[in-house]
Parts: sequence; C-alpha cells; structure tokens
Amino acid sequence: MHVCMGCDRANCIGCTDENEDSVECVKTCADWGGLEHEWGCYDTYCTDCRVKACEENDWTQCCPVCVRKIAPVLVSENEKLREQLVKNQSK
Repeated sequence: MHVCMGCDRANCIGCTDENEDSVECVKTCADWGGLEHEWGCYDTYCTDCRVKACEENDWTQCCPVCVRKIAPVLVSENEKLREQLVKNQSK
C-alpha cells in the first residue's frame, strides 16, 4: 500500500499504473531524476499533497524529482483554468 504522508489517501502499489496521472494517485518519490547523483526523496504523497509540500518548502528546497513529477499536472490544470477564464470572459 502507498499511504499519503499528507492526507492519508491510500492505494495499492499495482493500482498506481491505472490512475497514475490522477491527482488521487499516491506514489513514493523514489525515481532517478535523470541527472547525475539525483534520486528522489522517498516521500509518499498524492499529487495534491506533493504540491503543498513543495509550496511549504518554497519550491527551491523541494526535491527536484518531486517537482518534475507534479509539473505536468500543474501545466494541465493551468491550461484548464485558462480555457475556463476565456470561456467566462466571452459570455
């Protein structure tokens, strides 16, 4: 089981493949970051709580692997908000 360190959401390890892009998906940051000597922090969070943890650490002190994990989700959410804003302004 993966249990979020922030909100206690949980999912089994095998289920993360099915909902990997979902904000509810709880994952351990144990990946290799792609840069020399850069490994994840091993914190276990859902996407929402990982964002909160990075915000609390002023982003500059946050694990760079965590930042790369949540960046695509933040971009996607930003695009949705922009579309909604444009839609609301055209009414």
